[in-house]
Amino acid sequence: MDNGYVTIRRTIERIADLSVDTDRKTKVIITEPKTDNSIRTIPLPEYLVTRIKPFQKDDNFYVLTGSLKHTEPHTFYTRYKTFLRKNKLGDYTFHELRHTFATMCVDRGFDIKSLSEILGHSDVKTTMNLYVHPTLQMKKRQMDTLSL
Repeated sequence: MDNGYVTIRRTIERIADLSVDTDRKTKVIITEPKTDNSIRTIPLPEYLVTRIKPFQKDDNFYVLTGSLKHTEPHTFYTRYKTFLRKNKLGDYTFHELRHTFATMCVDRGFDIKSLSEILGHSDVKTTMNLYVHPTLQMKKRQMDTLSL
């Protein structure tokens, strides 16, 4: 965190446990991300580094816990949903935040190639065709550039 970057090296998910030698229905697995482009280093804005750094206890810490122990995926999900309800923000999936982030970045003039790499996409077409959703205000600003 000293240099203001976070590196994505692993994914965590809870999946069905199909092992015959256990009574558990599910298990947490920690694996490498699904593509080479998903393993990435992301520069963070200074205000975010300032907020995260006090929680860091180790160089390889998980951002959500500040330690070497990960957050249980279901716990994170329920906390996220509780936060949305408590703040009357609607009912959105966590993945929808990626779409919102991409749209806001484009709206603020982000370089598309940089955005694509930050999101872990191998092709800017994925970013633009699936993640960026121009708002009516964005379209209006673009049209206003045609004014004399």
